[in-house]
Amino acid sequence: MYLQQEISPDIIDSIAGLWKLLAVFTILIALFFFRHPISEWLLKVTRVRVKKGDAELMVEGDSISQDQDIENLGEKLDKPDSSDQSSEPSQLPEPKESADWYRSMLTAIFDNDLDKAEDDFNNLISSEINAVGKLRWEVLYHRFRYEYANQSDSLKELERLSEEMEIRSYALRSLAQCYVKSRSYDEAIKALELSIEASQNPDERIIGITSLSNVYIEIAEYDKAVEIVGREISEHPPSKRTGDLFKTLATIYEKENEILLQSIALEMALNYEPDDADLRFKTAYTQGEAKLSHLSVTNYETLLRQKPSSDSTQNNLGVHLSDLGLPIRAVQYYEASSKSDNTLAMANLAYLYMNNGFKDEANEMLKSAQTKDTVHPTVSDAVSILSNKIEKEKSRWDEIIQSGVKHQLFIKSFANARFMSKPKPNSFHGVWKFDDQETQVKETKDRIDAEWGEKSSKRCLEGDITNLSAQVLLKKWHPTQIGNEDRGYYDNGKSGIAYVSDNADEIHILIFDGDKNVFLDLERQVQIPNEP
Repeated sequence: MYLQQEISPDIIDSIAGLWKLLAVFTILIALFFFRHPISEWLLKVTRVRVKKGDAELMVEGDSISQDQDIENLGEKLDKPDSSDQSSEPSQLPEPKESADWYRSMLTAIFDNDLDKAEDDFNNLISSEINAVGKLRWEVLYHRFRYEYANQSDSLKELERLSEEMEIRSYALRSLAQCYVKSRSYDEAIKALELSIEASQNPDERIIGITSLSNVYIEIAEYDKAVEIVGREISEHPPSKRTGDLFKTLATIYEKENEILLQSIALEMALNYEPDDADLRFKTAYTQGEAKLSHLSVTNYETLLRQKPSSDSTQNNLGVHLSDLGLPIRAVQYYEASSKSDNTLAMANLAYLYMNNGFKDEANEMLKSAQTKDTVHPTVSDAVSILSNKIEKEKSRWDEIIQSGVKHQLFIKSFANARFMSKPKPNSFHGVWKFDDQETQVKETKDRIDAEWGEKSSKRCLEGDITNLSAQVLLKKWHPTQIGNEDRGYYDNGKSGIAYVSDNADEIHILIFDGDKNVFLDLERQVQIPNEP
């Protein structure tokens, strides 16, 4: 049986990569013959906006503040081809502004023309009127000089600059990046720890935290990376960069193949960056992988409000709606995606036509049948059935969106309990009531256990605690009888997540069961004080 396929973020990146590869190949040919004229033209296309106390690099409309990590800056700069050293000299005038001096300096570093790079740097410093701005340019100069021209003496210069208190945190991050390039990870970690201590505001601190976590990720010390990010989230109030912390957590969980936790971290990142379409697409896709289909559909639907013509989103919605038993809506989204020449959507639509849907085709066929002189009674029955099916799908769609919103709210509360709360002993421990049943939850160290019901209604809940949350298994009892003796066994269970409310009077549980996830709400019956 053909399984309809979603478009993953990696596939989108790969398609984009093919176009980029073709563009790079074309550009390299041009660079070979017209290298310096082209680089001078690029200097005119981009510009630097300098303001008092700060400088921002403007690259084709994208602003990258120097308060940000310079890794992002490096990703936007393609290293020119260095095979030809005899191109004709440019006929354009010499640079006169800091923008031109800066990019001319970078081109010279990429060319390994260090004398020219130094001259351009001196001119850049002369064009900068702000003292802190001069220091920042100097950090950039030495960082790129080390990274792209392998000049080890720049490390000493960065160490010197890191003693300047106005830019200490910034210079230490750049120094750390150089250490990472040479795989001196211990030195990079030390530099980043000092950078975090020297941070002058919450955003700069978060940049340091994410940079330090990325070093631990690179050396596969994932637990340490989670600890650093988790501590920052729980001990400091949110800022505009808190989303970066949750995206870092998502990267860690992706490395560890913890898809559920990855999807939860991405959902939390969306709270801080709701207009980031790429982030929402990745979040929706990951939630689909984690079997949170209702939540995934909700995020895809939100994304279509932001980008109505996103054919990848339309295709992926079609996949989920087909799996959820809404073939008519699935066909609508596949058709919309196919109009943008999305061939995966075309394939998915073709197979769906073979098995389900046919809403428009069926409607046209029925209209045609009704115009005939002799109309079979089955035609009117079919008209009624089609109308009912459309109405049922609309009702089901509304239920899915409502369920998705409910999942969204639950996951936000769970994430707050896991990442933003501190552990409280015996938070889960006590007697709880739900659905006219009572159960005693036993909390031992970082484990919880509970049992309730009889015979085929008997259930067991067990799990691992993190702060005020838990990842749980709900197991069902299967009774058997051997002679006159009643016996039985618990199955492998269904996974889920749980959290304790802030006042410790409620436990909320979400059990994953395909399209029929179960929410359980427990109320405390016997209050047990926390241990000191």
